[in-house]
Amino acid sequence: MSDVNSLRQRLFTVAHTDEDVRRRGRIIIGLSITFVALSLVFGFLGLFQSAWLRVAGTMAVCSLIFLSCIWLARSGTVARAAWVLLAGMVAVLIVAPLLAGRLAATPFFFAIPVFVAMLTLRPSQIGGGLVLTLGGLALLFFSSASMQNDNVPITEVFVLGGMLCIVIAGLGYVSAQITSRAVTKSQAVAAEMRQVLQVLERERTSLGKRVAERTVELQNNLVATRQLADEQSSLLQQLEAQRTVIRNLSVPILPVSQRTLVVPLVGVLDQDRLNHLQAAVLENISAHSARSILLDVTGVPVIDAEVAAGLVRTIRAAGLLGARAALIGVRPEVAQALVSIGAELDDVVTYSNLQSALEQRTR
Repeated sequence: MSDVNSLRQRLFTVAHTDEDVRRRGRIIIGLSITFVALSLVFGFLGLFQSAWLRVAGTMAVCSLIFLSCIWLARSGTVARAAWVLLAGMVAVLIVAPLLAGRLAATPFFFAIPVFVAMLTLRPSQIGGGLVLTLGGLALLFFSSASMQNDNVPITEVFVLGGMLCIVIAGLGYVSAQITSRAVTKSQAVAAEMRQVLQVLERERTSLGKRVAERTVELQNNLVATRQLADEQSSLLQQLEAQRTVIRNLSVPILPVSQRTLVVPLVGVLDQDRLNHLQAAVLENISAHSARSILLDVTGVPVIDAEVAAGLVRTIRAAGLLGARAALIGVRPEVAQALVSIGAELDDVVTYSNLQSALEQRTR
């Protein structure tokens, strides 16, 4: 079935860009195939009646003309194929009754070429097809003056046949005009649609390019963001390490003897530094098995109640580990801050400077 459809599609293919020309070409091909088939039918009838045999011979010759119409239509010369088809049909309608010796209703069959002209020619060419048909009808009229016509007046038959051809040509012209306008409008719409599709295709291509560029940009940004995040993580690690070093340097603990540790404090003491001070003192007491801690606050510019409380907590925590703490460099305002918080400092020894403390602790 698919092979038949493929063959039919190839047979009815017209090599032309205009849709209206292709439509008329396909009609010519279909009509030509029909007339070739009729030639075969008349040839079969000619086997049984001698009168039909001569007609069949004429049809066989005209079949070559119809086959040439198929070739012309498929090659794209549709107008030429239409005129050849009309001429062949008119020739058959003239020669067939002359060979058969009977006119019968042949003049009325001249309406067929007019109908074919309506289907295969442009509206402006239908008049030419009518002239060709009426010319063939007139030629048959003058050639069949002595022909038998079943007691029907020959002149009347030809006049009626000619009138029928004129009526059909008029109707065909109007129909062809409507069809041509519809085809022209559909072609305009199709051309507009093709332009719209081209614009959409260009937009789609442009959008695809923009999406691809944006995707690449986002990927690059993602890579850059990851690199930045890695760099930030590395910087944070370095910062944390620096903070650790700074904290260790901000609370230096110096072992001056086997059991004595000196903690020289310099700068402002905030809550974070106080917490680090307590942790570092306790850790070093445990590590060195220290029994004496000397907290030198000479370099601390301001000691308020909060700082004093932190120092007291550190001294008490050291005492829990068996180490006695001493404060060095206690100024009057430091003593006032310690008293203001109600700290019990009975066990806390104070020294004016580090030298005197070391002398007392190392005796």
